[in-house]
Amino acid sequence: MSTSHEIMQRILDSSLGGFPPSFEGNPWIFMSALFCTMVASLISIVQIYGLSKEIIHAREIVTTPINIYRWQLILAYLTIVFACGPDAVYLWTYNEISASATTLLLNIDRIFDSIFLIPMVIFTWLQLRCGATIRYHLLSRATPITLPSDKTSMRLNIMVIVMIFVMSLAVTISK
Repeated sequence: MSTSHEIMQRILDSSLGGFPPSFEGNPWIFMSALFCTMVASLISIVQIYGLSKEIIHAREIVTTPINIYRWQLILAYLTIVFACGPDAVYLWTYNEISASATTLLLNIDRIFDSIFLIPMVIFTWLQLRCGATIRYHLLSRATPITLPSDKTSMRLNIMVIVMIFVMSLAVTISK
């Protein structure tokens, strides 16, 4: 009977050109998966950071409808980080680290694939419990929303996404 380390070594030694077996040697599918998981993870991490700062500055952790809404967004973004983050790290490091490190990374990925349900269930519970109240408060003081035309911020966001695309392309080409 083979150990998980031996199985991982056979996968890493396969002749699929440095790509995981599920990609069947196709570099474009690999690059697309790497790009999407990285963008989703990084955008979610940035949003979690920003929303957390807003909650801290409000000095009211959960008592207001807007903070409950912020917590819902944090939980939704946390679900994305848990689902995509470990996959992005695995794809980024595939065939670049030892078989034992890859095995550890895949085990961490399996754990996160299981615990991503925790923030999702809490988000759903908050939505069911408080969603109507939040919508009522948002609609009772309905004010028109104007989208900011901050071109510097928009350019920065686009540049980050382009940079992630270039990094994904470079990683794919190097494999």
